[in-house]
Amino acid sequence: NRSGEARIGHLDEVTHIISDERQVTTSLVTA
Repeated sequence: NRSGEARIGHLDEVTHIISDERQVTTSLVTA
């Protein structure tokens, strides 16, 4: 099921983006 795989891969990408943004926000707040 290619569409299912693509969806999971996209979700993984979004999760990485969100966690990266959280790290940036945290470093800005603590700075």
